[in-house]
Amino acid sequence: MRVLLTSFLLAVLLVISSVTTTLAHDRLEDLTNDFRQDRGLNRLRTPSHLHWVAKLRARELYRVGFFHDFSWISRVGGCSWGENLMYRRPAVDGGRAWHVFQAFKRSKTHRRTMLGNWNRLGAHIYLAPDGGMYAVQLFVKNCN
Repeated sequence: MRVLLTSFLLAVLLVISSVTTTLAHDRLEDLTNDFRQDRGLNRLRTPSHLHWVAKLRARELYRVGFFHDFSWISRVGGCSWGENLMYRRPAVDGGRAWHVFQAFKRSKTHRRTMLGNWNRLGAHIYLAPDGGMYAVQLFVKNCN
């Protein structure tokens, strides 16, 4: 009985964790789009497949031990890509999207990427087992 109860509690925690990070990525995308719209820029589409790419990227950063803030813009296969990355340990206030967004907004390079000439956005905040937080924003333009 005790093993079943423990398994059940772990399953509930995993579901809650999944819902929390899903809500966080939606909120981070909304905050970014509101920020752009307030400055007269287009709202970006947020296709689910781009969210999954951001999720994979965040988990990859944890796996390889990434520990910096970073922003870059590149062109690959006819697509323009931009990326904002953030690592914090311990996680900023439980990985809340508002704190991640504020940190991106305060950084000149991250802010420039958020306000760039894009048409799609995917984001994810990964709360890692080691207590760290990996935040990813992916921006895309001109992909078929």
